[in-house]
Parts: sequence; structure tokens; C-alpha cells
Amino acid sequence: METEQELAVALSQHQLQLRYQPLYDTRPHRIVGADALLRWAHPTPGLLAPAAFLPAPVAHGRTVPRVAGGTPGAPRQPPL
Repeated sequence: METEQELAVALSQHQLQLRYQPLYDTRPHRIVGADALLRWAHPTPGLLAPAAFLPAPVAHGRTVPRVAGGTPGAPRQPPL
């Protein structure tokens, strides 16, 4: 439950970040897209991948809130 409480604080303090990883096509030698990777800028252990914080809410039958548009400054995307 501690992770869930910390995640609630992370959401309110905008600690969740989107990082972009380019998708590179070697044939035409150019970037053809990007993967958006969710990361938590946790104040104590530092940058965390989703595997470190998403299992806790899911294990307790809770859903993880979807943040519209990701984080401030992230490109706006239509809802899925």
C-alpha cells in the first residue's frame, strides 16, 4: 500500500514523466517514429521504470489513473 500512496503523491506533484526513444530504420537511415516510455522521477531512489511501481495498484485490484496528454510539455495526443 505504501507504493500506492507514494504514487498518488507522484501524480499530484507531476513526478511522472514521458521519455521518448527514437525508432530508427536502418534501411533509409532515418528516425521513423518514437516510443513513449513512462518513468517516475521518485525523490528517493531516482528514476523508476513502470515495473517498479505499476504492479502494486494492479495487485490490489486498482487501476492506474490515465493522465491526459501525459505530462506537462508532452505532445498532445488523441485518446486511445
